[in-house]
Amino acid sequence: LRSRRTHMRTALVDLPRREITATGTYPQVLDQVLAFAMSEDSAADPMEVATLVNQVRAAAHDMNRSEYLVLNRAKPRLTYLFLGVNVAVFLLMTFTGGTTNPVNLVRWGAKYGPLIIDGQWWRLITPNFIHIGLVHLMFNSLALYVLGPVVERIYGNGRFLLVYLTSGILGVSASFAFSPSISAGASAAIFGLFGALLYFGQNYRNLFFRTMGTEILVLLGINLAFGFFSGGVDNFAHLGGLLGGYLASWMVGLPERSKWASRLAGTAAYLLVLALLINIGFKSIPIA
Repeated sequence: LRSRRTHMRTALVDLPRREITATGTYPQVLDQVLAFAMSEDSAADPMEVATLVNQVRAAAHDMNRSEYLVLNRAKPRLTYLFLGVNVAVFLLMTFTGGTTNPVNLVRWGAKYGPLIIDGQWWRLITPNFIHIGLVHLMFNSLALYVLGPVVERIYGNGRFLLVYLTSGILGVSASFAFSPSISAGASAAIFGLFGALLYFGQNYRNLFFRTMGTEILVLLGINLAFGFFSGGVDNFAHLGGLLGGYLASWMVGLPERSKWASRLAGTAAYLLVLALLINIGFKSIPIA
């Protein structure tokens, strides 16, 4: 009985350090402790057990509160702004030549390698707000509606803005490097949101897998598979955006868990990959 009591006390005292919130079984653990303390073969002091239980409950409350703050640092305002911009651009394109007309797509800023080489660098950004057909817009809008608020709440509005735009730029740059086709769509930036969540999962592994990790990985796998097995999908932009989202998150850092040295390393990595992709694009597309 003495050894059982010692084991019980050690387990309780070590609970906060072991991050038992990862199991999500506080009520069960406390019930078992109380049941043992009240059993006939227990030599535990009821007052001592009650004190330890209260300590565990207090630690659970503090930890749950801190985790809530990690997942809810800001209200997702920019996500809905981007959704509105995408719809507005789509409507304007519809009434000025159509969203599937290649000439109109290029006119509105779709990715077109020769014009990027000619100095139209803004085409590394504008394709992220252009969609080719209503189905394309609907799928990307749904994905942004699901993923955007999650990432924006975690990273905050400013960081979310930088991650979304810079991952989109890297995705378009990858398409520029490896695909000669005209392309557009928010999917590069949306895959960047997946990359941002992977970076978050690397830094908050237990919390990530306890709250969203499995679903995010399954959803990412489905989207990658859909891209590879479907025609007319710019997979280079998707993969570039995914990598861009991870590197952009490394570059901006997570709130309260970012160090300048790490952020500088992330910035250097992002710029290096971006420069490499643009260099490949210039070499792969002949100048007229």
